[in-house]
Amino acid sequence: MFAKPSDIHNDLLSTYFEHVHPYLPIIHRPTFQKQLQENKICELLLYAMYAVASRWNNNNNKHFNRMSKNNMQQPAGWTYYESAFKLLDNYADAPRVSTVQALILMIKYHEHVRRPGFFWRTRFYFQLIVRMCQDLELNRRHNHYYYHHRNSTTSVSNDQSRTVDTEQCSRLFWAVYVYDVLTR
Repeated sequence: MFAKPSDIHNDLLSTYFEHVHPYLPIIHRPTFQKQLQENKICELLLYAMYAVASRWNNNNNKHFNRMSKNNMQQPAGWTYYESAFKLLDNYADAPRVSTVQALILMIKYHEHVRRPGFFWRTRFYFQLIVRMCQDLELNRRHNHYYYHHRNSTTSVSNDQSRTVDTEQCSRLFWAVYVYDVLTR
């Protein structure tokens, strides 16, 4: 899709998995790293991960903080958040697990950055997330029996990838559920 991450971006990804992933484990790291190496990663998800991780990464802040039009310093990760926001329209056309993951992370970014309009944007993102989860049947897909009976022909390799996919979908579903409960 695009160029491989630089050292700064690799640093941000390490920061993401160190500071965000333990509390919001919605991305399977080995699968993510494989997709990253094969250049098959969702750009929206990557920018959302960078934005969220920027809060904890001091090395990144000196390189990518910039001034706004009214000479105020932008918050850490703002450049990445803007990049993700600009890509959102390209990924909102069809439900994808990676889009739901990215939207959850964009909402996570809103927790630490207070800006005018973020309340409404968070509500809009969350409505989109819920609709995509329903379309992807994440409310059912996290159930092993649903997956097993839906695809009766299996192989060992297929079973392993299905297990990873099932677990990732389950974690994503429950993360969405928790956000729904906490934002009511």
